[in-house]
Amino acid sequence: MRALPLSNPWLAIPMDRYFNYDVFIVGPSMFLCWQLVSGVVRVLSRLFSGTGSFENTAVALGFGIGAATWASLLHDLPDSVLGALGIIGMNAYEAVLNGPPFWRDCCGLSIRSILSG
Repeated sequence: MRALPLSNPWLAIPMDRYFNYDVFIVGPSMFLCWQLVSGVVRVLSRLFSGTGSFENTAVALGFGIGAATWASLLHDLPDSVLGALGIIGMNAYEAVLNGPPFWRDCCGLSIRSILSG
C-alpha cells in the first residue's frame, strides 16, 4: 500500500504515483529555490548597501538549508526505514503528520483559558 498525498499535488500527477515522481522533483526544485533565494537576498542586500558577493550569500543560505535538512533526517530516516519494512503504515502515518498537531491544540487551549479567565 502506498502513501497518498493528503492535498492535491501542484502538478498534474496521478495521486497514486505522486511520491514516485516527487523523488525526482524534490532535488532540482530545492536547488533552483536555493539559487533564486540567494539572488533575491543579494539584490535586496545591494539596495541596503550590502557588500557581499553572490557566492558568499549562496554559501550562507546553503549552510542554513543544509543544517535544517540534516536535522530533519533524525526523524525522516527511521520513518522511511520503518515504512519500507512495513512496520508502520505510511498512509496512516502521513495522515497523523498532516493532522492537527498536539502542541497547537495545547496552545489554543491555554490561550482560550487565559482569555476566558
